[in-house]
Amino acid sequence: MNFRTHQKIVVVDGEYAYTGGFNIADEYANLVERFGVWKDGGIRIRGDAVWGMTIAFLEMWGASVPQTKLDCMKYKTENRDIVSNVYCHVLRDGPALGPRSFFQTAYKQIIQYAEKKLYVTTPYLILEDVMIDSLIEAKARGVDVRIITPNIPDKKRVKMMTEYNYGVLLEAGIRIYEYTPGFIHTKAILNEHCAMVGTVNMDYRSFYLHYENGVWVYDSDFVDAVENDIMETVGVSHEVSLEEWKRRPRRRKIQQFFLKAFDSLV
Repeated sequence: MNFRTHQKIVVVDGEYAYTGGFNIADEYANLVERFGVWKDGGIRIRGDAVWGMTIAFLEMWGASVPQTKLDCMKYKTENRDIVSNVYCHVLRDGPALGPRSFFQTAYKQIIQYAEKKLYVTTPYLILEDVMIDSLIEAKARGVDVRIITPNIPDKKRVKMMTEYNYGVLLEAGIRIYEYTPGFIHTKAILNEHCAMVGTVNMDYRSFYLHYENGVWVYDSDFVDAVENDIMETVGVSHEVSLEEWKRRPRRRKIQQFFLKAFDSLV
């Protein structure tokens, strides 16, 4: 389904806000097992940034229930008791906001400003050439580029297309890992300066066809926490080699070649 909301937003009394990969279903809490261990990630924020998340929710509510007249300021809470030097920016985007992909631009900026490391976790890796080029250029600058995707897929065709994209990245020296305990649904990207966590997959749908949201955090302990979580995930993941990728069954290679034509539809 195109032009749908993929946002995940919880705002509590205007004081706390949550977002990330979590939906409301048993598998997200590992109460049922569909694809092995379900690993997800998110962020809780307090302070003035909560208002940005509130606005994102109210915008979508207003679009969904247009007959409702909202007094947005009624939902604004002063968080004067919270003192913090952490800078974070609440982001939202969607097809009604214009043809350009704000989140693709944000991802490219994080990639382009990476000097030492660039770590990505995404359940789906379906990339346009411009994003592939940005990742390869980062690696060419000497950046340690690592990407984590699921080992057990929730959508087999999307998994095949994700796997097809490994080749050009592996040839450039980018390290790719598959989360072997199950399905990783975390959507995060970081360099040594900042991290973004939210609902954005690294694929065409998130960049162009869905309404998404995320939180961009600069120079704080949160960036270190995201990095630590990613490195712990690397420790239980399988690193895919270029030789292994080339040994894919011939039938799978042919299927992936033809599926590549449908990148923008998946």
